[in-house]
Amino acid sequence: MENTPEPKPNDDLRELLTRQIELSEKVLEKVKYIKRYVIWQKVFGWVKLFLILIPLLIGLFYLPPLLKQLTQTYQDILSTQGSVANQLNNLPASLNPR
Repeated sequence: MENTPEPKPNDDLRELLTRQIELSEKVLEKVKYIKRYVIWQKVFGWVKLFLILIPLLIGLFYLPPLLKQLTQTYQDILSTQGSVANQLNNLPASLNPR
């Protein structure tokens, strides 16, 4: 018979523990990566929200006066066209090309 020493139960446990530690370290690395990924996703989610909201809020404050000025200019143009049409209608018949 051969004299091979049988593995001791302590050696099996030690191997299992070292393997478990190695696997736990790999899992920890993956968890850290995923945690960083989730944090950056949250950060960029907020950045995206601000990139949408800030122009809307700026427009909310600055557009009403600009729109009021634009409508006033448009009304002035329309009233000018109306007065020119009235003046053309008031011309004597000999000068009126109609």
